[in-house]
Amino acid sequence: MVENALRDVQIAFANELSIICDEAEIDVNSWFIVSKFKEKAKIIRTAREINNYKTEWVIEKIKNESTPKTDNFHKKSYFG
Repeated sequence: MVENALRDVQIAFANELSIICDEAEIDVNSWFIVSKFKEKAKIIRTAREINNYKTEWVIEKIKNESTPKTDNFHKKSYFG
């Protein structure tokens, strides 16, 4: 529970900071950091790639859950 609450606070802080930086016209895009410091930003690059993939993963999960599934076990055969 503590870990989840901490994660929520970290995400909220990051979102708040991004809004402030946007209004102050400060570029805090992590891809900017990665492109400028390729050898030093290995963790940031990996984190961004994982985080970007998560959106695709969630969309795919929603698509799969919303697709009707056939249940061959419970189908009755009326023709022999």
